[in-house]
Amino acid sequence: YNSSQHSKFTEYDAVRKNETLPLEFGRGCVFKCSYCTYDLIGKNFGDYTKTEETMYSVLMHNYEKFGTTRYMLTDDTINDSLEKALMLEKIVNRLPFKFEFGGYMRLELFHKHPEMIEIYKNCGIRGAKFGIETFNKKAGLTVGKGFGEKAKDVLEDLYKGWGDSASISVNFLVGLPYDTIQDLENQLAWLENTQVVGNCAFNHLRIWKNDKNGFNYKPELMNYYTDMAPNNGSVLSDWSSPIMTNAEC
Repeated sequence: YNSSQHSKFTEYDAVRKNETLPLEFGRGCVFKCSYCTYDLIGKNFGDYTKTEETMYSVLMHNYEKFGTTRYMLTDDTINDSLEKALMLEKIVNRLPFKFEFGGYMRLELFHKHPEMIEIYKNCGIRGAKFGIETFNKKAGLTVGKGFGEKAKDVLEDLYKGWGDSASISVNFLVGLPYDTIQDLENQLAWLENTQVVGNCAFNHLRIWKNDKNGFNYKPELMNYYTDMAPNNGSVLSDWSSPIMTNAEC
């Protein structure tokens, strides 16, 4: 995988001038969020990641053949390590064009490595999406997202560092254990009263019948929910918690 050339586009791909193309630096995710049904989670940092030379070769190929300079990086987590961020910076500094990109990132890693803010700005970031899920630390810990209120500070740091050069998007989950209606209202009020976040999405919690990574393997969490009724697929379509029901989400 480290030397794979399969991400090179050809004349048969009907690539348009100035089109934003998908590009993957690495396969798999280093995290293990409790709601995730993806198979390739919990990898080690750097596993299944293409080399600097491979990525440079792909970017130059696409630029010379199609004039491509903009990308949507499809990695599960673009910034899963400082080493990966520094590798991107080295690649971008070698390019004869202005590289621009967007993709999914993990907010906590900007807290751990604040220098990433400047690195990604220099690399040409234009959009970042974060799965925050909740500002309630206890609720977040149930799904491996226990950053809590610190998320607000890091989002503000990103906004200060990137300014209008990059759009910040965030996702939240509604229905997590221990999240109250007041918590949800507080989240919404913060989002409405700040310029930090460009757009946000609220998704209701979905519990899977055969969730090998998540709630079904954590009885203490499943006991929080009652009235579990499966639909015709793999999702438990009806549930109730002490706070709300699936329908209310």
